[in-house]
Amino acid sequence: MRGLAVFLFFILAVASANLVEPKTNKVADKEFLLKQKHVYQLFYHVHQQNIHKEQVQIGREYNIESNMDKYTDTQAVKNFLHRYGEGMVPKGRIFAVMYRTMLHDAEALCELFYHAKDWETFYNTACWAREFMNEQLFVYALSVAIIHRPDCYGLLLPPSYEILPHYYFSNEVMQKAYYAKMQGHIDNLGNDVHFGADKSVIINSNYTGWYINFNEEQKLSYFTEDIGLNYFYYFKHMEYPAWMNGKEYGLTYDRRGEHYYYLHQQILARYYLERLSNGMGEIPTFSWMWPVETGFYPSMKYFNGLEYPIRPNHFDLKKDEFLTHLIEVEDYERRIRDAIDRGFIIKEDGTHLSLHEPESIEYLANIIEGNPESANMRLYRYSNVIARMLLGNSVRPATKHAVGPSALENYQTSMRDPMFYQLYKRYVGFFNQYKKLLTPYTKEELSCPGVKIENVEVEKLITYFDHFDTEITNAVWQTKDEFAKMDDQMEIKVRQSRLNHKPYTVTVNTVSEKDMKVVVRMYVGPKFDGKGQIFNLNKNRLNFFQLEQFTYDMKAGKNVIKRNSDDNFDWFSFDSTPSRETYNKVTEALGEGKEYHVDESEPNFGFPERLALPKGRKGGMPFYLYVIVSPFHAPHIPEGKDIMNEKVGTGTRFVDSLPMGYPFDREIYSESTFMSMHNMHFEDIVIFHKKESEINQVAHN
Repeated sequence: MRGLAVFLFFILAVASANLVEPKTNKVADKEFLLKQKHVYQLFYHVHQQNIHKEQVQIGREYNIESNMDKYTDTQAVKNFLHRYGEGMVPKGRIFAVMYRTMLHDAEALCELFYHAKDWETFYNTACWAREFMNEQLFVYALSVAIIHRPDCYGLLLPPSYEILPHYYFSNEVMQKAYYAKMQGHIDNLGNDVHFGADKSVIINSNYTGWYINFNEEQKLSYFTEDIGLNYFYYFKHMEYPAWMNGKEYGLTYDRRGEHYYYLHQQILARYYLERLSNGMGEIPTFSWMWPVETGFYPSMKYFNGLEYPIRPNHFDLKKDEFLTHLIEVEDYERRIRDAIDRGFIIKEDGTHLSLHEPESIEYLANIIEGNPESANMRLYRYSNVIARMLLGNSVRPATKHAVGPSALENYQTSMRDPMFYQLYKRYVGFFNQYKKLLTPYTKEELSCPGVKIENVEVEKLITYFDHFDTEITNAVWQTKDEFAKMDDQMEIKVRQSRLNHKPYTVTVNTVSEKDMKVVVRMYVGPKFDGKGQIFNLNKNRLNFFQLEQFTYDMKAGKNVIKRNSDDNFDWFSFDSTPSRETYNKVTEALGEGKEYHVDESEPNFGFPERLALPKGRKGGMPFYLYVIVSPFHAPHIPEGKDIMNEKVGTGTRFVDSLPMGYPFDREIYSESTFMSMHNMHFEDIVIFHKKESEINQVAHN
């Protein structure tokens, strides 16, 4: 389960002869194995009573207030106890972190978890919360804490789509899961339900577009509803929550603001490549002044049966209940645009922050996201949260704990809605407006003296749809007898077709005049726009999606740099190991002494490697593969931080100190100069889309 942040690039040297030694997995000791086992147990069937008696006993007997001295921040404990006494979101209710009251609940519980002095206190607190806190709030807060606590480093989280499947699968799938659970192993569950070799129930699932033809955007439902992609976005939020104090958790070391920008810019670039593959062209723009043309039919229900709100096509935002928020979001956006045009942000004390420096992206991103590092929360605020509520057509809460969030208001589901991309095209546009304040890179800044790329070789690129099974047993209730016979428990799985690609290798043949350390970057981007016209490079630069970024030790003379997609390109993640399989391996290691290997240097989840390439077309679709070799600029590692410790919040997750997205992050002054640089290369590539049967036939022959 290999995952890396979308833009926080790890230090990897990759080439045929000059590889940096990879970090080796270590054998987990008993302490680590018990931690991992307990984590999985805490997440198991969270909507039901915990079946693990030891955890239940700990949770019911533990008293937070009487153990105040076991937390590093007693004020955080007092704050939590105050909120808990006032009444936090109850069990059985929907939890949504974008609602202010529930956000404060989440902050309080996360702080409580985070400030536990040791593992024992943390575990006791988690057992208590498993008994008494709202189920989804518990999952969220515990997941965030595990990602950020040093004593949880290397622990795997069960994938969110297994813990809370309702956020990832349609109501149709959930309904079939209920039928299967009620009827058991019998053969009258319909054509879309059958039994696997392990006697599991397998539900064949399509995406929403097959059933309800709502609008053209549903052509892309295989991409926007991909569970790996949606979990990726949710995981990135948990690594860098908008509410989290960056100074306390070290997020400022990770260039938090730039992270926020580059995450969304790269998602948009990748989404645009998929649009082109389906003949759909530019991501539409929208205006708060006019009806929203793009509707959305989620076809989903929450675990308690409440349906997600629907947004009709040609949705009119100028409704009485929306007007106040509409004015509010327009005001905040106008202030952001004014700040960019003026070249400075007004701080709360009236002084100014300049936007004319490369590092100013941190200031701008912080006010757009509305995180605690914002220079002026009162003046700029978090317009994106208000915008999501408006565009999602969310239901007005009856009480502070009775909410009906839209898909846009959950990080797990927001990428399913086409308006997510239109909204963030708007916000990325703010950043592009700021980037125009910066001077374009000079020829000297773009060059790598003494290095020349002679040519780039790329194996044939083929995409296809394959099948993937996801266990969703947590979605259905189990009886006491079934819990008692866990080994004989019915497993319910969902089978989906997902975009994938054949393995491929990129070979970069270079010549260097001397030994030197460099950074190699690779991007895939469009050659033609939606109308079949060759793109202007300056206009096209933000449509390039980053495949790779790694260090390499050049030797004087010829260098052959090879990169294979099976080696896990930079920030991608292969499919997560199913929770049941991981849990069994851990218990076997504990009970039978088998080795369990863990690599603490890696977080849990990155961008799905399957989606590295756009779908392309049956007859082939042309794209560019862009490669640039740059001199190595050492990253700024905070004093006292271990360069090999790449955990979130340590500031050690960068391959160099250049801006994310370099060299496409600034306007290109001269296209002819850019295209003629010796250390850059644009390779024409063609991506073919085939049926899985065609690929298997070729392999067999």
